[in-house]
Amino acid sequence: MIPKNMKLPNRINQTARHLKQLSLALALGWTASAVFLAGSARADTTITNGQTQDVSGDPVANFFGSAGIVTLDDGATLQFHSAQNSLPAGAANAGWNISNDIILSGNAGTINLKFNDNDTYWNFNGPISGTASGAQTLAITTGFQGNGDREAVNFTTPIPDGSNGAIGLQITHNVQSGGNTYVNLIPVNTFTGPITVTAATNVATGYLVIGGERYERAFDGNSPYSFPGSGSLGNGNYPGAISLGARTALDYFSSASQTLSGVISGAGSLVKEGSGTLTLSGLNTYASTTTVKAGTLVLDAAGGLSFVVTNTGSNKITGAGTATLNGTFTSTPRRSPRQSVPGPWSTPPPSPSAAALMSPASPVPSAPSSRNWMETEFGALIQVPACSALPPAH
Repeated sequence: MIPKNMKLPNRINQTARHLKQLSLALALGWTASAVFLAGSARADTTITNGQTQDVSGDPVANFFGSAGIVTLDDGATLQFHSAQNSLPAGAANAGWNISNDIILSGNAGTINLKFNDNDTYWNFNGPISGTASGAQTLAITTGFQGNGDREAVNFTTPIPDGSNGAIGLQITHNVQSGGNTYVNLIPVNTFTGPITVTAATNVATGYLVIGGERYERAFDGNSPYSFPGSGSLGNGNYPGAISLGARTALDYFSSASQTLSGVISGAGSLVKEGSGTLTLSGLNTYASTTTVKAGTLVLDAAGGLSFVVTNTGSNKITGAGTATLNGTFTSTPRRSPRQSVPGPWSTPPPSPSAAALMSPASPVPSAPSSRNWMETEFGALIQVPACSALPPAH
């Protein structure tokens, strides 16, 4: 007998509840074939390798309300297209709510979630688990049929690794007319596989938001809404590689502390929001801007940032938060040799701005809070506004 106060996993609780309902039905003389268990109006649903399940209109009424537990084998595709959502202004987790259990199953491979139509908002609220025989990739595509302006896909429950291998994410952003799109990983996630984010050429910015939620509404002038949270990657210490394509942004929007120890690469940007501390301990090579809007960004002593200096408007660290930079800056100016400058560089608020810093020929021990460091495209000049105490430029 199960102790009365013992907490059971969701799947066991669900089974126990169904068995009680079945026992009651049999006691009343009903046949098993006539019993419809709560939340399971039809058998659980499995989408197999190579199969595509199309979900149109209201996803709950037209599929998920009667789908039970949804199992997605490798090679399976769930694709969604619904009318625009007219959401209440400023509502968190608004839009279509999908509360079914989702199991990522089969063999090693890719499982596809595809979304289409402008101003659509999707929330996956049910438990997610993985039982595949090897590593898998969960591929999430917005605007897969060309309409993805202001589309948002939210996961409000964690994405874990599978029982037999890591799970990674591959996110592809598409839009119709130059808007933004969002994938929001709101809770404490535990998957450890790599993350790849890409965006089509007409996307303004394709966001992967960690810990909080962001979206926009066309119904009130494309107003942006944001909700900080307390989620993270890898339960706070994520070892996976992150690749950010052009016109993409990794937005850490959490009050929790987070370490990213894998390499962040590509042409995309990094945004730090929320009150938490984000620590970068990998030898990162991403080439776009770093914006510290709130909280603290830490470049660990073992970490690094690499700058490809193209003009004075990119490859900077800016924002109103705090940046403590203890690692190594490596710059590749267009017309001078590659240079590496070890830390520490500490830039307290209100101006945590640092570009590729300086050449080894003109070392300065720290970056005062009132100055912005910037390396020109020629790679040999340090510009520090309102300061004449530096050694001559080399």
